[in-house]
Amino acid sequence: AIYQQRRETMLKALDRSMPRQVSWTRPDGGFSLLLELPRGYSSVALFLFAIDKGVSFLPGPLFDIDQRFVNCCRISYAWSDEAEIKEGIELLASAVEEFISRPPGDSGLSGLGSYQ
Repeated sequence: AIYQQRRETMLKALDRSMPRQVSWTRPDGGFSLLLELPRGYSSVALFLFAIDKGVSFLPGPLFDIDQRFVNCCRISYAWSDEAEIKEGIELLASAVEEFISRPPGDSGLSGLGSYQ
């Protein structure tokens, strides 16, 4: 019941705060969801950008070596309480909005294939 409430809190915060170009899964259970950036944007580059904004997540390439999830982020609701989830999603949404306001380009990061 605790994780279900945390998941619902996160989904509502995402609905409220995240830019419309971004999508995410709505899991039936578990401890995390997958957030998808527009094609061409790297979750690794976003991770480095978001850290400076005070929020973190797990970049998609940690879960796949075939570059299927380069533009995806795994976001957990397992450890944070509802207030932390709301604050974290607001910080992440702000970072994502700023990050995707510029076209994808050369981030200076290597190993990302055609994703920057």
